[in-house]
Amino acid sequence: MISRRHTKLVNISQAISLVKNGSKLALGGLELLNRPMYLVREVIRRGINRLVVMTTPCGSIDVDMLVGVGLVRELIAPRVSLGPFGTAPSVTKAISERTIKHSLIDGASLVAGYRAAACSLSAAAVPGSFVSAVRKESPLLREYLGPSGRPELAVRALTPDVAFIHAQESDEFGNGKQLGGTLYDLMIAKASKRVVLQVDRIVSPEEIRGEPAGVSIPGVLVDYVVQGQMAAHPTASAFNYLQDEKEVWDYAAAAATKEGFDGYVRDRVRGAATQREYLAKIPAQRLAGLEEWWEKSSEAGSEGILGQEDYFRR
Repeated sequence: MISRRHTKLVNISQAISLVKNGSKLALGGLELLNRPMYLVREVIRRGINRLVVMTTPCGSIDVDMLVGVGLVRELIAPRVSLGPFGTAPSVTKAISERTIKHSLIDGASLVAGYRAAACSLSAAAVPGSFVSAVRKESPLLREYLGPSGRPELAVRALTPDVAFIHAQESDEFGNGKQLGGTLYDLMIAKASKRVVLQVDRIVSPEEIRGEPAGVSIPGVLVDYVVQGQMAAHPTASAFNYLQDEKEVWDYAAAAATKEGFDGYVRDRVRGAATQREYLAKIPAQRLAGLEEWWEKSSEAGSEGILGQEDYFRR
């Protein structure tokens, strides 16, 4: 007898319940693309602290906000940036003042650590494992004598307790479709003990079955699915909406001072109990413009406006 599948679509409270004080939390996406902002804002509202935050090779505003509100005790990240909008102010300040532990690691070693966890290994050799200055300083890497007799490096497995991943759409069973910017998210999902998939919209299982090759995060890896309108805002959601440049600029300017950062979080995060309340603080015309960009891009031709079409398909 074939058992019926159970829905994985839950409210955000149930999804966030997977994250405990002290959890190792991995955040998917890359720079200002496909960031799990809806989920991260809820973590801040609940004050879940002493987190060990892991990123893809480039974290962004979500990481910076968690560090800024004091919820992170350790950061495992090669780089955290606001892209063209500047450095990540809270992370830069916390590292320079040593208020958090920064486990420095380069991108290739980070990915190898996730791959080791995904394969249930305790460690993995680092591809092209030349011993650089960064790698010598990393507490996550160890030098060993390779088969050639030369020193090589291995990175310990990076196993998040929970991963937050953003996809453009999913069915209720967690089969997520990332229409662009898949990057390292599948590997992080495989490496993690639990996975929460944040999506902009829910589609029918029939639609997923109609194009199974489009599934980038299979439901077998996903514990919970949470849907939210423009859930990645103010970052971009590939082929759904662009990053909100004005909002990121406003954040960067506010986060330059403690008073400004606290005011931003008070208004945009703690002052908005739901995603609808959060989006209501952004001018509707601006939000609509972010979504309309894709239609204009199609009209502009296959290259896309500003060449971003190719960027989102990587």
